[in-house]
Amino acid sequence: MSNWVQLTEAEVSDAMPADMIPVYEAWLVANPEKVGRLAELTAETVAVCRTAVQSGSPWALDPDETTVPTSGFRHMINTVIFNLGMEMSFDFVDDFYSLVTRADIWLRGVQIGSITVPAADGTLPSPSYEPPADGGRVLNG
Repeated sequence: MSNWVQLTEAEVSDAMPADMIPVYEAWLVANPEKVGRLAELTAETVAVCRTAVQSGSPWALDPDETTVPTSGFRHMINTVIFNLGMEMSFDFVDDFYSLVTRADIWLRGVQIGSITVPAADGTLPSPSYEPPADGGRVLNG
């Protein structure tokens, strides 16, 4: 199983807050030149994420240029939604801003190497929530 997943316009649309959808649809009607902007923002966000991984992780990128690490999938969706909302002058609920901050922290952590992204083939998952194979414990000291 790969630790990378596609991030598409459809994925972002499905995750869009319910109160943002009618605002987005009205915005597109009022600004027909913005049709396709969500796809552009999605592609830009994927590219930024992949560049961060490439600069900060020792692991190879997934060859599919539409993918992001699963550990950053929700973060990247929130980034796209935020950027689109800012263009539309959408009023987010206060709690959404903490999600965007977390996304930015995750992305910067990947970029500087403090968050390791696993290889595309799934080796060395990070973080690993699986116990040691022998059931042993890791002790300090």
